[in-house]
Amino acid sequence: MKRILSALAIVTALVMLSGVFALPASAAINTDGFAKEVVRLVNIERAKPENGGLPPLSFGNKALNDAAMQRAKEITDVWSHQRPDDRSYDTVLAEYGIVPSSSGENIAKGGVSPAQVVAGWMDSDGHRENILGGVYHDGTPLNFNWIGVAVCEKNGILYWAQLFIGGNVTDDGDNDPKGGNVSSTPVAPGITGPTAMTLTEGYTATTTEAYTITGTSPITVTRTGDTRITWNNTTKKLNIPAGLTAGTYPVTIAVSNGTAPDAAITFTLTVTAAPSVAPGITGPKTMTLTEGYTATATEAFAITGTAPVTVTKTGGDARITWNNTTQKLDIAAGLTAGNYPVTLTASNGTDPDAEFTFTLGVMRAPGTAPFITTYSLPGGAVGVGYSQTLAATGDTPITWSLVTGAGTLPNGLTLSASGVISGTPTAAGTFSFTVKAENDAGTYTTNLSITVSAAPAPPTNYIPGTTYEATPINWFLYYVCFGWLWMRF
Repeated sequence: MKRILSALAIVTALVMLSGVFALPASAAINTDGFAKEVVRLVNIERAKPENGGLPPLSFGNKALNDAAMQRAKEITDVWSHQRPDDRSYDTVLAEYGIVPSSSGENIAKGGVSPAQVVAGWMDSDGHRENILGGVYHDGTPLNFNWIGVAVCEKNGILYWAQLFIGGNVTDDGDNDPKGGNVSSTPVAPGITGPTAMTLTEGYTATTTEAYTITGTSPITVTRTGDTRITWNNTTKKLNIPAGLTAGTYPVTIAVSNGTAPDAAITFTLTVTAAPSVAPGITGPKTMTLTEGYTATATEAFAITGTAPVTVTKTGGDARITWNNTTQKLDIAAGLTAGNYPVTLTASNGTDPDAEFTFTLGVMRAPGTAPFITTYSLPGGAVGVGYSQTLAATGDTPITWSLVTGAGTLPNGLTLSASGVISGTPTAAGTFSFTVKAENDAGTYTTNLSITVSAAPAPPTNYIPGTTYEATPINWFLYYVCFGWLWMRF
């Protein structure tokens, strides 16, 4: 079929001057009369010598006028030479059983009279070509000999459609646009369009391109094949839902209209497997709790890669477990202070597996800092063994130490971490120092001192290496002698 695709017209000359005209609210609209007047004015233009003195276009074929009315109604919704379902305007002809050798279309929006509309078309090169017969873009004469015209109104605005055809159709003899018989031979149905489509798993819902259906109306369309792929009679497309897995899905679309033969086309959807993607795992790396916490869980981890992905806990405390439903780590109550690393491994058969390390830190619960209750220490003597244990309140264990730079113990004495000062002093004097008690809750310091006295002097007849023992006093002799002396004096 040869046709000229005219440029869109909104009564072009009128639009350029003052926009789309709307009818007065009280205006009476005689669309049939407007259509006949358009034909009369078109044929006057054709007959003018400067336009070649062309013969008049025939008017009165009911099917052609009905097709024009269909187009007039369609352009009230979609202002285009494409129909609402994106098919070309000329597909309307086949729906009314018309198979011309050539066709063209003029459309207009607005205007309050046939004269305005025809004048606007004649001022537009593309529309003028259709009215005067014109030639196809390759130079082939269009040889239009029939015209169908329709006018309809919506919201006070007139929409005009002209269909031009070249071919053999007839009227009922009186050029009455309301009468006439379709004398075209019924045309068997036909269908053309896409036969194959390839998608990859994971695609989103989509459709095929539109199919073109020809033949005398009405035409019935049936679909066989996978029930998930459906026919949309409005868009003339196949709807393809998301979720089909790898494989082929043939669908047959058959058309019939009572005229043999019926027609059918087979469409095959191929869904290819998505490329396998190695697993991945991301999520929280650390979490901190305090002793005495209740059972809890981490935030969810994100698992990626081609399904199915298996996640296992391959290391760590048994009281921290993987929950495959929530994709979280469940943490049981009761863990004491410390660090608890856990390793998760994700695998799906595609290398490499993914590993992720999570570390739980449990802090010791807040406690009581130490308080030193030793306020003074007994003295010692040079050469005499010494031992005293420091005392403090607070959470145990408590660690003791000397504060550096704050005094020293007597020579020969040391302080253990458990708080015991012990040893044998080797020098006399008073020694001041500061001790510190420390636990997980804090520290406490206090100042103390120890006085060490000198060693006692040895006897005058002391012989080195000799052991001297004290002689007990004989208290009986002491009192006898003391009493005798007292009586004498």
